[in-house]
Amino acid sequence: MKNMIFCLALVGCLDNGTHRLPEMNPEFVPPGGNPRANATTLVPENLQFALLPINSLRGGITGYDAIADRCVTIVWDYSNNGQSMGRHCDDFFPSFPYVFVSAGACTSDVHYAGNVEMVSASGCVDFADFGAPSTNLVDVTIDVSGPAFTGQIRVRN
Repeated sequence: MKNMIFCLALVGCLDNGTHRLPEMNPEFVPPGGNPRANATTLVPENLQFALLPINSLRGGITGYDAIADRCVTIVWDYSNNGQSMGRHCDDFFPSFPYVFVSAGACTSDVHYAGNVEMVSASGCVDFADFGAPSTNLVDVTIDVSGPAFTGQIRVRN
């Protein structure tokens, strides 16, 4: 009997770490669970649209992801990137927009640059402040990488 218990103990020790209990796997979402609990995606809510008061034409969107306890600010710098005002869809590039991610609740801080690198972005943005027939609309997915956050940001109103 002792030999059999010893063998079972050894078999358990031979696992190379690839077998995990579902609740220990960060990709696992239990039935009825929240898929956003995985820290690789931020989904900020209560979005605030504004033109930034920093001597250039920049439209910013700020929102808070309560589950991840992170504030996300996404800024489209129109004037310094030679872009026209109005709706933009799928014409994004590394500095258009730039992204700033911080831990905790959002503040009224103005960000002149991002603190994560924008890897890719798709979707559409439109700021009402740029005149008719505009309205505040955003539906973008942005992949970012940096010390403040690496993963995907999904912003939609």
